[in-house]
Amino acid sequence: MNKRNNSNIYFLENIIPHYAESPIESSGYSIVLLEASAGANIDDIPDRYDLNDKDNHEYRYVEKVSNQQIANIHEGQYVFYYDRYDGPVFENANSDNIAKRNIILNNLLRGLLIKKQRPKDQEIKIAPDSRIYSYHINVGHGNCSIIVIQDSNEVKLWMVDCSDFDYKNKEDHQSQINACFSHIKDRFHIDKIFIEKFFLTHAHYDHYSGVSRLLDGGILNGNTEFLMNLHYSMPSENYNRLLRKIHALSPSIIEPTFSLNQNWIEVWHPHTRTIRSKTVAYVNQNVTVEPKINNSSVIYFFKLGQKTMLFPGDIETERWNTVNSCYPCLRNTDYYIISHHGSLNGHLRNQCPHSRYISNLSDCVGSFATPILMGKDGSYSGIYSRKVIQDFNCNIAYSEKDMNGNTCQFLEIDWQTNQKQWL
Repeated sequence: MNKRNNSNIYFLENIIPHYAESPIESSGYSIVLLEASAGANIDDIPDRYDLNDKDNHEYRYVEKVSNQQIANIHEGQYVFYYDRYDGPVFENANSDNIAKRNIILNNLLRGLLIKKQRPKDQEIKIAPDSRIYSYHINVGHGNCSIIVIQDSNEVKLWMVDCSDFDYKNKEDHQSQINACFSHIKDRFHIDKIFIEKFFLTHAHYDHYSGVSRLLDGGILNGNTEFLMNLHYSMPSENYNRLLRKIHALSPSIIEPTFSLNQNWIEVWHPHTRTIRSKTVAYVNQNVTVEPKINNSSVIYFFKLGQKTMLFPGDIETERWNTVNSCYPCLRNTDYYIISHHGSLNGHLRNQCPHSRYISNLSDCVGSFATPILMGKDGSYSGIYSRKVIQDFNCNIAYSEKDMNGNTCQFLEIDWQTNQKQWL
């Protein structure tokens, strides 16, 4: 085996099962690794938690990984990776100084931001006759949506997730986001784009990679309200960089949990504070330990004007089966964002809290709803799943292509008329 050194230390971003079209058992895994940068000495952490301004895009993919090869590793940790003749080998590297630095830094920054959290937002009034539009941007393998609320007095912009870099295909999609912003400015006569509320579903890079640029450009700023789970550790240097930039703003931050139930939004998951591992700080707290980052996803249910839209992030079957606020709301929702980029493990569901027979989310979503699929076909094995497309009777609006299969920059939906336009 190779000698351990800094050049083969990686952050384990994601373990992706290859379900293909079988719901029974995965046929292997793809591993997403981020090559770790050396960074500052661990002794400098208390006084210096600044990082380079630009994200690290040195992602590496390891295909055809077996259950045995990942038996002793998990998402969100650091590993030594060796590409041997008989297959990949992963070893725990959390005790390495580079890993320790990023773990301590993540704990420090999350702790500082948790102190900035405040009680849940006061009720806000969305006029029943408000014009609502949503925009779903083609960012390759990733999610980025904008909700525009227009009434007689003002125009509000909210955003759910923001990825601008497809790290699987090494493609930058900032131009598509800029094109959408320009379209919104023209349509609604806005001089400057400002996001009033930003909703993060979970801390995977394909859901937040574009946030840093928005912060740098002032589109997200100290007046933005952030809804995100800061209790979930994710010690990637890219996530640390994002936390550092948010901390510099001193913004309003709300923890999205089941108790957030207001006239304009409901949170269906998580039911309690969700963490990746139970450290000393959480020993006496009512928490849910969730080692799978996808299953830490917040499910946001928006109630705006006369219609609704559900954003489930990348939540998978295990946690779908615990959701109990779904009936009849999910049955009656107008717009449903398909979970986990159209993969099978974001689609299957076999437990209903109201004892209905279901096997997947198309059994829960009403036939009149518009299913929306964000991501890039073929990014991973099983994305998009043929079963997902078939179950929704191919009645899917895609963010990457129009009804004729032509590539687009973004999808616009007018909620009043349900008119869809691909630009």
